[in-house]
Amino acid sequence: GNVILSVSGQNTRASANTQINGITLFGQNGPVHFDDVVVSDKTGPAPNNDFLGDVAVYALFPAASGTYTQYTSSSGNPNWQNVDENSPNDDTDYNFDKTSGNKDTFIFNTLSLSALAPVYAVNLIIRAEKDDSGPRSLNGMARFPKGGGGTDYVNAVTFTLGFPYQTFDSFAIYQLDPTGSSWTVANVNNIEWGYKTV
Repeated sequence: GNVILSVSGQNTRASANTQINGITLFGQNGPVHFDDVVVSDKTGPAPNNDFLGDVAVYALFPAASGTYTQYTSSSGNPNWQNVDENSPNDDTDYNFDKTSGNKDTFIFNTLSLSALAPVYAVNLIIRAEKDDSGPRSLNGMARFPKGGGGTDYVNAVTFTLGFPYQTFDSFAIYQLDPTGSSWTVANVNNIEWGYKTV
C-alpha cells in the first residue's frame, strides 16, 4: 500500500454538509478494477484511525447452521444453504420470519491466515426485503464464542426493510470483537453471525 494522495485543510464540500456518504472510484478508457479499498476517517480505535498500509479484504460465507435456526427455510434445505451464495440469488431460496425475537445464526467458512495476522475489522453484510404488509425490521447479531456456551451480541442498529431487496453493508462494521477486544484470526473463526427479527 502506497499513499497516492494526501491532502489536508481542503474544502471540497458542495454544500453546508460536513460529512460524506459515499465514495466513487472510476477509470477512463476501458475497464478498471479496484480491490481491497479501505477508507478511514481518522476516528475509532487504533490502528484503524490511521493509514493501514498494504491490507486485504476477505469474504467469508455461511458454511453450517449456528445455534439458532428459527426462521423458516423457503427451500426445505438447512437455513445456511439459503444464504451462502457469493452473488445473492434473492427469491431463489431464502429464510423468512415475522416473529419478533426470532434469530438465525451461521458458522462461516474459516479465515485461513496465520494466527498472528492482524484483523482490523469485520463487516457483517445482510441482504433482505419485506414482502408483506406492515413494518418489518431486523438487527444483525453475533454469538461469541460459537456454540452452546456463547453469548448473543445484537447490533444496536436496526435495519428497516422495504421492497425490493436491500443490501445492508455499512452499518455493522465491527472494529473490535463483540467483547470489545482487538480481533484475532482465532476470534473470527470462533463466532457465529446472523440476524434477529425486531
